Amino acid sequence: MHLVENFALAAGVKIGKPTIEPLYFPIGGEYITIHNSSGMESKNYDYYKDVVSIIKPYIKNIKIIQIGQKGERIIEGTTSLLGETSLRQAAYLLMNSKLHIGNDSFACHIAGAYETPLVALYGPTHKSTCSPFWGDKEKQALLSPDYSSRKPSWAAKEIKKRVNEIFPDNVAMHALNLLKINNKLDLIVSYNTNSANTTYNVVSANDGTNLNTTLNFSPYHLITGVNLIDDLLFFTDNINPPRYININRF
Repeated sequence: MHLVENFALAAGVKIGKPTIEPLYFPIGGEYITIHNSSGMESKNYDYYKDVVSIIKPYIKNIKIIQIGQKGERIIEGTTSLLGETSLRQAAYLLMNSKLHIGNDSFACHIAGAYETPLVALYGPTHKSTCSPFWGDKEKQALLSPDYSSRKPSWAAKEIKKRVNEIFPDNVAMHALNLLKINNKLDLIVSYNTNSANTTYNVVSANDGTNLNTTLNFSPYHLITGVNLIDDLLFFTDNINPPRYININRF
């Protein structure tokens, strides 16, 4: 049962669509919004910087606006409006945004009510109970980790945040799809099994054609060999000449 339905049942009232009164905020041009805070630290995603770096080459004329409260962590690569808007002004920005990306928080629910395309991330809470109750589900990408072996904790703090199990490239792919932007993405990624941290060593997003990337990996020719010599990581798909990266530069 969705939380809205639970609250309505407990209060003995019918559910209606909320009325939101936005307040104008001066901003020009096309933009998307991003929000990285909530009432629970365990909901806050730590890899929005990587998401931004992946999608930026595809949306050169579209600004990325970070909304939220003063003192929150600024996401590199965004235009920060932290602490500069009221709740109603934030609603205005969400209403006119081409896309919203965010944690499970008020901004996602407002975006849903305004039918704004949405990528929402869930970790300690379940999207079936906490997703936007209103809005076109075809315009919403609701992402969460694999709960098959470990259910959501519903805890305000987690030693290893479940929301961070969602890979940034997956968030970026859904964002670009909702923007109806053709995209191909190739990555070289390191995963630390002890800390569960993911490092995006190389993000190859666009070679200028919007069809291929500089790395131009192929799903039909997988990487068949990897070798580390000093600081150089060599890899090959057995089709192209071996390539390498200097792991100390990332």
